[in-house]
Amino acid sequence: MKESANLYFVFSLKDSLYAIDALAVNMTFSLPAIRHMENAPAYIAGVINLRGSIIPVIDLNILLGRTPQARNLSDAVLVMQNEQTLLGMIVNEVLDVISISSEQIDLPPQHEEQQSASFVLGMARVDEQIISILDHRRLIARELNLQECSDPTPDTTSASDRVILQKRAAELIRKIEAGSEADSLQLAVVILGQEYFGMDIRNVNEFTKIKNIIPLPNCPQHVLGNMNLRGSILTIIDIRNTLGMHSENFTHQAKIVVSSADDILAGIAVDDIDDIVQISQSEVVPLPASAHPDVLRYVMGTVHYNQKAMTILNLPEILKNKDLVVNER
Repeated sequence: MKESANLYFVFSLKDSLYAIDALAVNMTFSLPAIRHMENAPAYIAGVINLRGSIIPVIDLNILLGRTPQARNLSDAVLVMQNEQTLLGMIVNEVLDVISISSEQIDLPPQHEEQQSASFVLGMARVDEQIISILDHRRLIARELNLQECSDPTPDTTSASDRVILQKRAAELIRKIEAGSEADSLQLAVVILGQEYFGMDIRNVNEFTKIKNIIPLPNCPQHVLGNMNLRGSILTIIDIRNTLGMHSENFTHQAKIVVSSADDILAGIAVDDIDDIVQISQSEVVPLPASAHPDVLRYVMGTVHYNQKAMTILNLPEILKNKDLVVNER
């Protein structure tokens, strides 16, 4: 019987790794200025204005009963969603989206601190690392049931860093004009060359590191080879030529986006995974009709991201490209 597996969003906090259900992640972004809430529990860092909506942000360190940690410009905010409720939490670094099978997850140890254990669903064994799986529903429910009050954690942010945080906060205030959740699109942001590309998360099975690729004889250049993915053979392809980009060798830091369309499953090599974001369809700028037909087929449009134009890829159409299919006989 095939074991079940789910996608999890992995992040770091101090020297520990944590993960939550990837489908519960609304978006992530660099730490902005956070407005303090009077008489709120110590684990509530404050609130932010996220494109016109006020959402609370928790300090996960404090909530898990750990020593409070000074905030840094390198920190990030991960926004979780359960139905219509949004909650942000401060993390040190957003790392990856990976697939974890149920057989890799054990119950948390009995000696786990009670305050922390109430939010931990299990402990996952991934390679040589241990990842604590958090229950996003319990985290959000805890925020909705504010009871205890404490003195706020002292703000030790320098004046220069505070200016940067305020600029980031101003960017978040920008509203999505359409404003409809039904009109939203969740994208995995990847990097190819020096460019950003967006992939609809619904077409992404998982992300993984590039490792031990076995070249295939008599295959076109864009077919990099096969890779063993937990006992299954995955063909790795390079889509840069399809997108009209110059191809260079990938480094050992490259990542694989495992994607499927109909009965086609392939790993797409990218230079890096940058983020997962949620945008409105109204933000997408269509390509001009004068664009090359191949570009119109494989690209859904562009959207503003990180002060650059991000190209949104049509993954199903790319995978259906007969020139990308390996004819195994």
